[in-house]
Amino acid sequence: MAVPIRGIEKGPRLLPASVSGWIALGLFGLSLLLLLARLALTPAFGLPFNYLLVFIAMAASGLLAVIAVALRHERSIGVFVTLLFGLFAGAFLLAEALGGSGTNPSVTLGEGDNGKTVNMSAGTSVLLQLPGNPSTGYDWEVTIGNPSVLEQSGMPKFTPSSSALGAGGTYNFWFQPKTAGKTDLTLVYRRSWETDIAPLKTYKITIAVQ
Repeated sequence: MAVPIRGIEKGPRLLPASVSGWIALGLFGLSLLLLLARLALTPAFGLPFNYLLVFIAMAASGLLAVIAVALRHERSIGVFVTLLFGLFAGAFLLAEALGGSGTNPSVTLGEGDNGKTVNMSAGTSVLLQLPGNPSTGYDWEVTIGNPSVLEQSGMPKFTPSSSALGAGGTYNFWFQPKTAGKTDLTLVYRRSWETDIAPLKTYKITIAVQ
C-alpha cells in the first residue's frame, strides 16, 4: 500500500511563507491604495496625495522583498511581483534625484515672466516656479510647442508654504533647451475632470534658444 507523501508543494507559492514577505506584500498593497487615492480621491475630494508617495512606498516594499528573498529564501509569486515593481520605483526615484531636481538652474522664471520671450543658450537649465494648491484639485498642465527645442526634465515638485494640511505653495518645473530655435511653453491651471471649463490660470512664454 502506497503511503502519500505530504509537505511537498507542487509549483510556486502564490502568497508569502515568511513574515518579511507578508510585510513586503502589505506595503506593496498600501502603495496601490495610495495610487488609487491619487487617481480617484484627489479629483473627487481634493485630498493632497502626491505620486511621489506612491513610488516611495513601492520602493520600500521592493527593499523588503529583496530582504525576504535573500534572508528568508522567499519564493512566492507575490513577493517576486513586489520585488520587480519595487526595483522599478527605486530606479525612478534615483533618476529623479539625479535628474532635473538636482540641477542648479541657470535661469529662474516665475509669474512675472508671463507673456515674455526668454532668450537662452542650449544646455542652460531652466527652473519655472508657479503658485498652486493641489488640495483644491487644481494642477498645472504643461504643453511644449516644439519638443525638439525644449524638453521637461523630470516631474514637477510641489513645495508647501507651511506644514498645515491643504496649504498652498509653489510648483517647481525644470526644463532643458535641446537645439537652437523657438518654442512656446504653455501651462494651464485647471482641474483635470473639468474639460468644458476654461482654465483658472494660463501661463505662456516663448523660449528662444540661441
